[in-house]
Amino acid sequence: KTSRTPPVTPGGRKIVRFADILGLDLSSVKIFSDQIPRIPKAAFEDLDVNMSDYEVGSPISKQSFLPNPTPAVTTTSLVPMFNQPGGESHFFQTLMDRKVCLENAFMDGPSAIFGVVRVLNISFHKSVTVKWTVNDWSTVAETRCQYVKGSSKGNTDKFSFKLVVGSSLAVGSRLQFCLKYHCEGEHWDNNGGDNYAFQVFLNSSNRSLPMAKPKDIGSRNFSRQSCVPFPSHSPSQHGDDPWLRFM
Repeated sequence: KTSRTPPVTPGGRKIVRFADILGLDLSSVKIFSDQIPRIPKAAFEDLDVNMSDYEVGSPISKQSFLPNPTPAVTTTSLVPMFNQPGGESHFFQTLMDRKVCLENAFMDGPSAIFGVVRVLNISFHKSVTVKWTVNDWSTVAETRCQYVKGSSKGNTDKFSFKLVVGSSLAVGSRLQFCLKYHCEGEHWDNNGGDNYAFQVFLNSSNRSLPMAKPKDIGSRNFSRQSCVPFPSHSPSQHGDDPWLRFM
């Protein structure tokens, strides 16, 4: 017997192998060319690791690193609760009767209303004022209308106005207004006693704004009176509430 290594072929490579008691290889070699190796779960059995927090077979946390989603922006619209008078076939007849009539009005930005008023040209000196409220005439604001240059048509003139609400209105609340025309006396347009009203609606993609408290209409007095300003009521002393028809 000898302890010398058996001779090998000149120039050949030596190969070293490790075997168990059965002569089987103790190691295996795998080559990963285009994939990320996954560690078997058995490799974590002796570690103080909660495997439910990791992907199966891989110590990659399930925690998402995506940025937090941007919260939805809530928006509202001021919707007119009346037909535009200027589009009615009897508009000019109404103008002759009242001496002043709203022609059209629409939302101009998130908290503003723009409108056009047509008046009968009774004399040169004239003024038009919008009286409006956002709390059912508990308080009243006045906005002076501006003459629209070059708007004279026949015996009529045009004035324009813009109502700007200082703060956002709750969904369901209303902006109401009527018109006072001062020219050789006072003339009013209060939409036939109903006043003009814009209702605040939540846009269809939003559903989270607070709703205005419904109004109790059981004890209201619906009498119609003449157009005389009064502190706690409409300046036109209207009785019928146009929005109640939609409640």
